Amino acid sequence: MKTGFYGISDTLDTMMENRIYGKNTVDAVLQDNAVILEESNASFLYRKPDVAQYRFEKYITQRKILSFIAHSIVHEEWDEKEKIHKLAAFTSQMEVQFPMAHEANEKAYPSPDHFFWSGSEEMLIAKGTDWCAEVARVFCALAQALKIPTRIVYTFSNTDGHILNESFVEGQWLLVDSTSNIVYCQEGRSYSALDVARCREEGKFGSVFGQYEAYYCAPEFFTNIGIAEYVLADAEKYSYRIGFCNEYYREALKEVWNC
Repeated sequence: MKTGFYGISDTLDTMMENRIYGKNTVDAVLQDNAVILEESNASFLYRKPDVAQYRFEKYITQRKILSFIAHSIVHEEWDEKEKIHKLAAFTSQMEVQFPMAHEANEKAYPSPDHFFWSGSEEMLIAKGTDWCAEVARVFCALAQALKIPTRIVYTFSNTDGHILNESFVEGQWLLVDSTSNIVYCQEGRSYSALDVARCREEGKFGSVFGQYEAYYCAPEFFTNIGIAEYVLADAEKYSYRIGFCNEYYREALKEVWNC
């Protein structure tokens, strides 16, 4: 099965070559190993997950802070879909909740050179990240702390991309934009990334998802989709080394960062 997003377009190749994440760090590895969704592998990628692979008990024991945060966000009596909605609301607000409520992300990091990228999920929450790759990892961590199978989903147009999640709830995969606080659920029906892509191909995207106004909800972002399993119990396999801004992103971010 094809993995990674090189070769889609020259624009994306340039973005990939200038990635903010260091070589062999967790965010780069997950992206490079994402399986590209095709009709030929759709049934495999959207099968019922093997819950045992997540080894929830090991993870929860090792990462007690993440478990505490996850359980402080939700109520135990809620069903899994309610928990997913609440987690997405939390992750989408990290940049304004942290480092401190009165001095959020934009004040704490006045320029790209004051920011850092990657790190553990605990670090990402503390720094108040709003970068979709990192937000998606945090969402994965919190959902798995609640024993909900969750993975990373990459969506790319030919010029840009976004990173989301899928959680397995009520017997099917549910797509969650953990950065924009959007859960792809309409009139009681849950939609996976595969469902959204098929709606796009069938010309039904606007009628089903037209109310989602976030930039990365546009149908072109479901042209290319990749899926990566991120099992928090396997954290020892990854490098969580932090990195700092490179020249490519320093130029790209200077107007956004007002510097």
